[in-house]
Parts: sequence; C-alpha cells; structure tokens
Amino acid sequence: MDISKITNDLSNIKFRQNVNYFQLTTLGVGSAAPLVADVEDDEELSELLQYTHANGINIFLIGGGSNLVGCDEPYNGVIVRLKGEFTAMSCDDTGRLVAGGGAKLPETVKFAAVKGFGGMSKLAGIPGTVGGALRMNAGANNTLISDKLVRLRGFYHDGTAWASEAKNIEWRYRSSGIPENVIVTAAEFQLAASTPEQEELLVQSELVARRRKEPAGRTAGCIFRNPGAADPAGKLIDLAGLKGSVAGAMYVSSEHGNYLVNKGGASEKDFIALAGNVRKSIAEKFGLYLELEVKFIQPENTAKIYEQAVAPSVAVFMGGDSSEREVSLRSGAAVANALRNGGYKVGTFDLKKLEIPAGAEKFDIIHPVLHGGWGEGGALQKLMEEHHLEFIGSGSEASELVMDKLKTKARLKKLNMPTAPDWTITAEHLNTPPADMTFPVVVKVPCEGSTVGIEKIDDLAAWQAKLPALLEQAGELLAEKFIAGRECTVPVVLGQAMTVVEIRPPGGFYDYDAKYIYANGHTEYFCPPVRISSEEQKMLQALAVKFYCEFNCRDLVRVDFIIGDDDNVPYILEGNSLPGFTATSLVPKAAACMNISFERLCASLVTAHIKK
Repeated sequence: MDISKITNDLSNIKFRQNVNYFQLTTLGVGSAAPLVADVEDDEELSELLQYTHANGINIFLIGGGSNLVGCDEPYNGVIVRLKGEFTAMSCDDTGRLVAGGGAKLPETVKFAAVKGFGGMSKLAGIPGTVGGALRMNAGANNTLISDKLVRLRGFYHDGTAWASEAKNIEWRYRSSGIPENVIVTAAEFQLAASTPEQEELLVQSELVARRRKEPAGRTAGCIFRNPGAADPAGKLIDLAGLKGSVAGAMYVSSEHGNYLVNKGGASEKDFIALAGNVRKSIAEKFGLYLELEVKFIQPENTAKIYEQAVAPSVAVFMGGDSSEREVSLRSGAAVANALRNGGYKVGTFDLKKLEIPAGAEKFDIIHPVLHGGWGEGGALQKLMEEHHLEFIGSGSEASELVMDKLKTKARLKKLNMPTAPDWTITAEHLNTPPADMTFPVVVKVPCEGSTVGIEKIDDLAAWQAKLPALLEQAGELLAEKFIAGRECTVPVVLGQAMTVVEIRPPGGFYDYDAKYIYANGHTEYFCPPVRISSEEQKMLQALAVKFYCEFNCRDLVRVDFIIGDDDNVPYILEGNSLPGFTATSLVPKAAACMNISFERLCASLVTAHIKK
C-alpha cells in the first residue's frame, strides 16, 4: 500500500498517519494504524470507497472503537472513521429521529430524551456509534437498538449507495443481517412521545447502573456473547474461577468476568492468549463454547481463539412420522437452538422416513430428538448402530424395551419393582373384560408416548365405547388399575437422578389435553415438589436410577410415577428414553431447579460422548 499515492490522489480527504490504537479503540490494544481517513460527508466517503475498491485497497471502519481489538502488525489498508455530517442528529415533532452512523449512541439517546421522546433510554450506557450498534444489534435490559428502527442507509464498499427498510433486515442476538460490505451512514427511528424530565431521569438511572457494573480501566466492553439468559458469560467465568487471570498486560476483571482489562501496553497477542484460555476453560468445565462479541481488525485472529477449543458438530434428528411428530419438531428446534447458543455447530434434519439422511454422517455426533414410532422405539437406533454412528440416547435394545409398555411392564414385574396391576387386552375383551379386572382402569396403546393413545375408562359402557378406537392403533393394549394419587416424574441424566417434578393435572388425570391443550385447565408443575416428602423423593430417585440401570439406558431417561393415596406406594407408570425436550419440558424443568440451564443440559449430553 502506497500511502503517499493515496493521500495525494485523495487530497481533499483528511488523513492521519501512524495513529495509535490507544486513541482509536476503548481497549487500546495493538500498535498503530498506518493510515486513517476521517471522512466528513457522503461525497468524501463515496470517493474514498470507489478509489479503494478500484485499487484493491483494504478498508476497515472504526466507529467509537468499542468491541474492537487493534493490531500488533501494521494494517495493510485504510482505517475509515465517520466524522462531520455523519455525527449529526435531528428529531421532528412526530418523534422521527435521524442519526448519522458516526453519532455516539449515548449522545443520540440523550438527544432524544431532551426532545421529549422515549424508547431508547435503556441504551444510554452502551458505548460506540449508532452504525456500530446497528451492526451488532446492540441491546441492554431487554431493549435492542433495532426495536425502534424504521430504515437505514449507507454505502457498499465499492462506493455505491445502499438503503433498506428495517423490516427487511434480519435482527439477531448481538448480530444483524446488514450486509458485511455495507457501511451504515444514517438511521431513522420512530420514537414515542414522553417528557424530557421522565426520559432524562431514565437515562441518568441507566448511566449510573452501567457505571456500577462496568469495571474501571481500558476494556472493549463484554468480550463474549451470553450463551443464554440463565448462563451469562460473566457468571460462567466467575464460576470457573477465572477472575484475575493474566496474560501479559491483559487480565480478567475481578469486578465482572466478561471484561478483559488492558493494564497498560497490552498487545493483541496478550488479548488472544487470555481470551483463548478463558474460552477453553469454560468449554472444559461447562461444555459451552463462548462466542466472541468483540471484533478483530485482523479477522483471522478470531480463528486463533476458537481453535484452542473447537466446538463439536451435532446433527439434530427430529420429526418422524408418529403421532408425536409435532412435539418432536418443537423439541428438536429447541435442542438445536440451545446447542447453537452454546457455540456448537448444528445441523437439523427432519426425518420423514426411517433412514440416515445424507450429510448426517459428517457430524461428530447425532442427537435424535424423536418421540414415538421408529424414532424412539429402537429402529432408528439400530440403523445408526449399523452405520457405526455416534449418537445420544439409549441403544436399540433398551429403546425398544422402554418404548413398549407391555415389555416394560413385564420387565418391572420380573425385577419386583412397584407397578400397578395390569392386564393385556385384545379384541376378544371388547365385550367381556378380564374376569379379575375392576373399573376404573387406564388403557394404553403400548408404543405411543406424550400421553397419546391413553384413556381412563370408568365403567363397562365407556369400555365398549372407547376400546375399538384404541384397538385400531394396536392389536394388544395395556390396561392398568387406576391409581389415585400424586403424579410425578424423575429424569435421570448421565446416570444421576435429577429433581423430582410433581404434576398436578386439572382433572386429576394427566392425558394429552392436560399436557398440551389445556382445554380443561392448566396442569401445574412443582419443582421441587410440595406434596412429596424428602424421604419419598429420595425413594423415587433411587427407583428411577435403578430403572435406568436395569433397562440398560444410556444418557437419559424419564421415569413417571404415581404415589398411591391409599398405600403411598410409588408405582412406576412408564419410562421415556427420548422425553420431550423443549425448554419448558419436564426434564429441562428439573434441570432448571438444579440451576442447570437448558444450554448446559444439552451440552452435557454431547460432551459425555465427545470426551469418551
């Protein structure tokens, strides 16, 4: 790059040479930028971009310099900063706020407050410029900068104009769909009317709260994105005992673990070493691969941090063709999202027939999240075993045994584990139930789940009315004596019993409506339980672990119980080798009660296999 030629050819643009990153960024890491262009308006920016594009010269836009790590080596290109007209702000009587891409976000929020318009006060403590904040969809306290955005404009890197309605941009957590080759120069927001007094009070409150939270010293802001609401990166770093860790002149703040502080003279190499060590430690302890929120002027340095702890790739299987297909799709989407939040490389596959979909074999591990039918009953597991694929969950034999309620019942009785009296029902019993059977009973289709194919039958008339439809689903049915009592479930994950979840359906019977529809009222869940003593909970957990072991389950199973009102016996109702796995399903409920986030729960199942 010929600096003299550039400055001569673009003599009307203000250039500065050898500008220290201590002046350009809030972190102050790195040496100096060889050439910085301070552009004042659209005409200068377009001219610069056309020139650099035509001559193959790299450019890098720096706004307020937060969330940015400078270079140790000279940057082979032009650093661009938006000045002059790009820092302007205006607001009319309707609440239409227009701010330049180079305007400081805190100043923009204060400007709107003074004009008597609200909706952005919670963003007052976020450093940086409007353009930079939009690029990363900055947010705080459940407010995002994109919330009030109407439209934005800018320039492509070749100097041609660009504009977009906000609704046409994909806005994600700490990122956006703004094209990478676009520089945002202006944004229009629509704000609601308020009063200057109210908004200025909110702004000041936010600034005070921000100052209390942020550590002193030179930082780039938060280094890592939060894997989830229950697992902020700072909390994980604190739990891992990493506060105070040092690499060269960089250290992890003792006030907030998600801040790395430059104590003076820190290099880009120091930052990479410390951030890489933090990320690797979190991956080893929690199975979560933190993703960087900061950017590097030299983007290849992101890879240097990630390569110290490479996230496994996971294929999530979901769907299937059973009656539980829709439940499976919701579970699979939730698991995939949780794993992505945890930094995993995830591919999703909607299985509509029994097969290994093309491309699945390229992933490190498969996470089947199918319910019922061949997806849970062992056929898919057998196919994966035959293809020598690593997968989460029980093997084919255990899956078949747990899925089939008749086989489960026989196994429980052989093991002398508590289970309700039962009868095997066929078409010959349509008009004449077994002689020793008394009503009420619960009749179940053997290989269904999610309370599909289950009926409580109170008398002979109901028996004769409901049995034909059940027999259409299976030639043999399981009938159990109805036990009135306290219903609950115990998940077992990686051989360890989790917290007992007490289930209180509105009508006293936990059917499909009580689980999903709520036409007859909402089911209540209590975790920890309120009507089950600590002694009973320990007994339930011991039985659940015994079920897990005796049925040769792997990774997870959920065991459902009812504690009889008459005898206080904890009757085992059934097991679920691939239970529902949305963030609000019973297994995640139990995990949350143990302060285990949904992201960490999903990650633990993956890492249990990867570490083998």
